[in-house]
Amino acid sequence: MAIEGVLVDVQGNPLDGAIVTSVGTMCSSVTDAEGRYDLVCQPGSHKLVMSKQGYLTEEVDFEAPARERYKIGKKILVKIPEKTGLFMFAENSYQTMKPGRLIRKLENNGLTKSRAYCLDRSRSEANVLPASVVPFFDNDASGWRPFRLDAEGCAYRDSRNAQGSWVVEYREKPPFDEHKLSGRMKIARIKFVPGEYFVADWRGFFVAARDDKHSYTGHWITVGR
Repeated sequence: MAIEGVLVDVQGNPLDGAIVTSVGTMCSSVTDAEGRYDLVCQPGSHKLVMSKQGYLTEEVDFEAPARERYKIGKKILVKIPEKTGLFMFAENSYQTMKPGRLIRKLENNGLTKSRAYCLDRSRSEANVLPASVVPFFDNDASGWRPFRLDAEGCAYRDSRNAQGSWVVEYREKPPFDEHKLSGRMKIARIKFVPGEYFVADWRGFFVAARDDKHSYTGHWITVGR
């Protein structure tokens, strides 16, 4: 039995020197200059792993029950960003996100104290996405946390209770999951419905900007229908 196919990048360029293996077997193949591979194995169920240095690994479950040649077609490997940080998947690649800022607002009416961390629109650029589950690539980022903005553009609100401790009043996070890759790299998938969001740089709390200790860095995301 043989399985043949082609590996390309997101622009459709062939990937040579990529390795295709069937998990749990001795079957493997290396792509040629045209990105083609030819995997010769015993008939049965196969989990194919397609990998190349500098690209995300792709896995494919494939049924090949008979002693014949199967064509799996083209598969795309996505290039890993070289810089560290959090990258958004758009237009078939992981892209650098536009920067955004939250600004801290404090209120004290004499009886209670409150604070809010709200979008600073004058120092933020929107990253526009459709409503969907969006993949992000975490290439050794220092940390991040997604928040949904409320009607006033705030991601996080809290106030002091009678004992003097800060109590969170508003902090809504969109659902997300993470899948760890090799090293400190991982894929995160965030589910967005229409609205505004802020993906904050996070190290136990918001990360203050170097030029303003009351301003906090991250990325503003707007989601349409």
